[in-house]
Amino acid sequence: VTVNGGAEWALGVTVQDVGAVSLVGGGIRGGVLTASSFELSAGLVASTLRGGAVNKVGAGVVSLDGLMEVGGDVTVAGGVLRLGASDRLADTLRVVVDGGTLDLNGYTDLVSRLLVRAGSVTGGTLLAGLYEVESGVQQKVMLNHTRNILGDDINYIKGNSIYFIDGDLTYIVKGKITFV
Repeated sequence: VTVNGGAEWALGVTVQDVGAVSLVGGGIRGGVLTASSFELSAGLVASTLRGGAVNKVGAGVVSLDGLMEVGGDVTVAGGVLRLGASDRLADTLRVVVDGGTLDLNGYTDLVSRLLVRAGSVTGGTLLAGLYEVESGVQQKVMLNHTRNILGDDINYIKGNSIYFIDGDLTYIVKGKITFV
């Protein structure tokens, strides 16, 4: 199913189970949507998403007002995934930032794991059980405007060029910080 342009898929209070979902603009509102995968380019998600992995692709902005309760990873590979409220991401999720921006938009959320390969996490408080920051040559990884980073472990992997800039960062680590 593809939602394109200014179209809106209004689920009301229904539960829908479909194959793959692509959001190229417009919005998905209401109800619960279960799919094998979600590819989000631009638009609004104001539904509960369940099922497979979520990939934020392209240069656009996706506003997440609904709940993200998917079983796979949430990957932000391009553009911006912007939260519309606190607690939009399921506590069991692994979030991978790989070139895009996870904009917490002033809100607080909790995830199981955060892996930052490239890109940024901005504008709020993100709590996770495990933080991993991976960087290659000439790559900048930014956790900017993030007020608090709390977790059990933080791993910096292949840390050739990692820069943390532009914010008031507080690290509270219960376990270990590992530089590999």
